[in-house]
Amino acid sequence: MRKKKELFIPAVTLKPGAMGLAVYNLQLCLDHILKEKGKRKLTDHEPGHYGPMTEQRVREFQSKYGLFVNGVYTPCTRLRIKEVLNAD
Repeated sequence: MRKKKELFIPAVTLKPGAMGLAVYNLQLCLDHILKEKGKRKLTDHEPGHYGPMTEQRVREFQSKYGLFVNGVYTPCTRLRIKEVLNAD
């Protein structure tokens, strides 16, 4: 049986302009959750940088899962990502 790839959910609030490993991990989580057939991965474009594309993907996630849509990775967004990944 193949082991599921472990994803690390950032524990800090992130917003546009942020950079680093926490942003990269957020991008990987969003790629996994919002994967669409034929859609290029977010990390192909701006790994580790919370730019317009990451902000849009956060908004997309927030909208899809009934959260307040502001494009900022908040504690509420973190909790919902954790729930969605655990249900996966």
